[in-house]
Amino acid sequence: MHTPSQRLLIAQTVLTAMALAACSGNGAQAAALPDPICSTIHRPDRAQVLREQSALGQRGPLELVKAGVRLNVADEFLFARQGQAEADAAVSVKQFDGGEITGLFKDTGGGVWVVGTRDTYRVALTVAEGRVRLAPVQRLAHLYRERCSFWTHWFNGCQRSAAVYSAELSAVVVSGFDRQAQRQSWAYGLDTSQQPRLLLGRQGDFLQYMFDVRGTKTAVFKGSQTGRLYLFDGSRTTECVG
Repeated sequence: MHTPSQRLLIAQTVLTAMALAACSGNGAQAAALPDPICSTIHRPDRAQVLREQSALGQRGPLELVKAGVRLNVADEFLFARQGQAEADAAVSVKQFDGGEITGLFKDTGGGVWVVGTRDTYRVALTVAEGRVRLAPVQRLAHLYRERCSFWTHWFNGCQRSAAVYSAELSAVVVSGFDRQAQRQSWAYGLDTSQQPRLLLGRQGDFLQYMFDVRGTKTAVFKGSQTGRLYLFDGSRTTECVG
């Protein structure tokens, strides 16, 4: 039997292959259209302001309330309680190698995101007959900042890419290289299906998250190979042309 993390990795591999096949067969994956936001982000001064505003939103609270349940993170555990109970349920959200939990966020379905600098988790929350349950716990598959050799992986010498929460997309984004040294970029939690979406620009250019554009339900991404700028609203990718 595969673990949840292994099943997720297998699903991602299949989705990557399908997306790349579609890309090679259909050409461009993103429309190239003029957009008022593009004109703004091409100005370095405005782009810097947007980047700083976005960074503030990426560090979330470590406590929130969902479905009448109070949730908080402490000592690498997620606790859930109702009323005055000390803790009705708790699960581990451990960070690898001294990583830091940067925020607790509601997802679009029945759960929460625990975002960390090394590991990020989606934890499902259910309340039935007055009892709180935190399960299943899904840890996102690891991506790495650089291509790593087999032996570097073996000795845990590869630096993990940190996931980022996009408040405008209400989703978690992570980009980097997998264990086979293939570039990847994924958005999680864009809808209630919780299926990850592979982020591609033109000609299979993987997109790396840059910052949110507040109040627009849009985030700015950069092509990892071409440097082109793209807007993504959760469903459509638009290349910025000025």
